[in-house]
Amino acid sequence: FELQLIRSQDLSTLLDLLLCQAERYFGLEHVALELLDADRSWSKCLDRCPQPQASNLLLTEDPATLEHRFPLGVKVRVVHRDDSGGRSLLIPLVRQGALMGCLHFDVAAEHHSLAIDNLTHFAAIATTCLESCRNRELLHQQSQVDIHTGVLNRRGFEQCLREECARALRSGQPLTAMFVDLDHFKRVNDRYGHPCGDRVLALIAESIGE
Repeated sequence: FELQLIRSQDLSTLLDLLLCQAERYFGLEHVALELLDADRSWSKCLDRCPQPQASNLLLTEDPATLEHRFPLGVKVRVVHRDDSGGRSLLIPLVRQGALMGCLHFDVAAEHHSLAIDNLTHFAAIATTCLESCRNRELLHQQSQVDIHTGVLNRRGFEQCLREECARALRSGQPLTAMFVDLDHFKRVNDRYGHPCGDRVLALIAESIGE
């Protein structure tokens, strides 16, 4: 199963393995993944990533929300659930000494085969794979976004257009594209300079986006 994680080339596949396949592979009642999103990088990645089950994937912007669950040195936190004898295993995802997230494994009372050392190793593999997929997705998004305005560049626009055309064909719904021309924009650059022109473009893009 760890080899499947390592071979994952995109975030959608990796999340499917962690949130759906892991439940069956380990014989769990439920699996959830919580990720620290203080810089909103996970939100940016997930905006264009089909999520297996939104209820299984949680984002938190406050590091303290995760840190208080895992005192220094705690590898896996075991929480006993009601009178059923079941357990919730909270497994920290740590990368280079920093807490990156947490895996939640709900284990039935009759299932006792999950060793803490094995889960710690699994968490290390999962953390590395998550960070790798996130970095690849962010780099891919950066290659498609104009750095001055924050909107899609030509490459990103063409990919988005292909996706929207395909979606319109599948759904049978009409597709509309609007083109906006900024008259006399060259005068802004000539009079106030290109940095000011870039700011004007960013403000216009922001206004259209709203």
